[in-house]
Amino acid sequence: MIKHIPFIHVFKTCGGHYFFDVNRNSILRISKPVYDYLKSKLEGLPDCGTDLNQEDVETLTQLISEGFLSDKKVSEIANPINDYIEYHTCNRLSMLCLQTTQQCNFRCSYCLYSDNYTNRKHSDRKMSIETAKKGIDFLVNHSSDSHRLYIAFYGGEPLLELDFIKHCVEYAEEICEGKELVFSMTTNGSLLNEKVVRYLQEHNFQIMVSLDGPKDIHDSNRKFINNKGTFDKVINNLKMIKNKFPEYYSGIAINAVIDTRNDLESINNFFMNDDNVKDVYLNHSFISDFYTDNRVTGQESFYTFRKYEVFKAFLSKINRCDKKHVSPFANSDLFFLTECIHKQLKMTDNLLEKAHPGGPCSAVERLFMNVDGDFYPCERVSEISETMRIGNVDSGFDIDKILKLINIGRLTEEECKQCWAFRYCNLCAASVDTLSDLSAEKKLALCKSVRETIEGAFIDYCTLKECGADFDNGEVLKNTTDCRWSLYE
Repeated sequence: MIKHIPFIHVFKTCGGHYFFDVNRNSILRISKPVYDYLKSKLEGLPDCGTDLNQEDVETLTQLISEGFLSDKKVSEIANPINDYIEYHTCNRLSMLCLQTTQQCNFRCSYCLYSDNYTNRKHSDRKMSIETAKKGIDFLVNHSSDSHRLYIAFYGGEPLLELDFIKHCVEYAEEICEGKELVFSMTTNGSLLNEKVVRYLQEHNFQIMVSLDGPKDIHDSNRKFINNKGTFDKVINNLKMIKNKFPEYYSGIAINAVIDTRNDLESINNFFMNDDNVKDVYLNHSFISDFYTDNRVTGQESFYTFRKYEVFKAFLSKINRCDKKHVSPFANSDLFFLTECIHKQLKMTDNLLEKAHPGGPCSAVERLFMNVDGDFYPCERVSEISETMRIGNVDSGFDIDKILKLINIGRLTEEECKQCWAFRYCNLCAASVDTLSDLSAEKKLALCKSVRETIEGAFIDYCTLKECGADFDNGEVLKNTTDCRWSLYE
């Protein structure tokens, strides 16, 4: 029998018993007696294993012989790109997000630049052409290994500075010769007239328009400076684009920020049925908890409706519900199971001696430059955080700061080494930022919810596999004993 405590996590579905092997990065289906035995081992119970029959013992023996149920843990928390970060920052940049202006013609209650968040506030400051050119030069000079470059325009509201954007586009197209160049913009949609849209189309801009749902819900959070609602202006502009620029319209994306205090059913019905938006790609997020003490407590009806829609999405995965009835707000759950669970379950021999929990990015994948030319990991972090300022267009990157951000596991090194969710942790540095430093206390406070999320995803994934879901081809399988996830039954 097993003398050590294996580095695994046990869980069960309505139809089976499983364990996730942290070292092998694999989920295995097991019998209930083996499950009970492993669960007892993890709980430190002394008299476990007495209910195992000969077949169960043979199963455990075979598992151990094939390298499963090891107690090995990483020796040192270290991001695998640590040794290559200087090369990466010098040669592999691919995106630069320019803060066109800090001015906005909207005043949204959940905006990161509102009084509800610890961040800089709206102002009339804007980026100079000289600073923008330096930023574009910096991107080009640090991207020798990247064949495609992305330049994004962010605000405030970027279209308040259309002439600035045109100068940047002209300059970028001139100096980026030989590389594929992609422009993008996040806009509140209020300034999208025919002239603007024609320009955006001519230069192949990918645009994301902010729209939160039907008029009453959208206008409750997204208002003009004079406190009037913005829905009518935005929706009329989308109608114009659909009628006069139909080909360009087909490539537009909508970003909806969801307030869990609102009626999700009304929001869902709007995006599924309104002729102006039902065929547009929808991205959604929830009101951010970063950099604020104001936690949003949603309505129970919101979560009940969402769970029902997720259930329908899961049914569609096994062809028990037509996909046309699936809410766009539930597709993200299937996407998570496919991209973050299924595709990540690649069997390994063991954990490396040096490794890092899965959360932090490289800190330069979505490089954000504010109006002063200061660099930040992305547009979602606080601009008044000294921790998040990772350099400047004139002085370059502060490599020590970048290394600190991409190694947040070192804040809680011993806890991370012992955590079964090590490979699937999604905590980023912004979630533990205190503006002056990174907080181990804040990080530990989030660990339980991360583990619950990962366990829930494992359960959903295995339940769908039991029902025949094929995450590789989108088909329904009759035989659900796929050896990659069900090595032992």
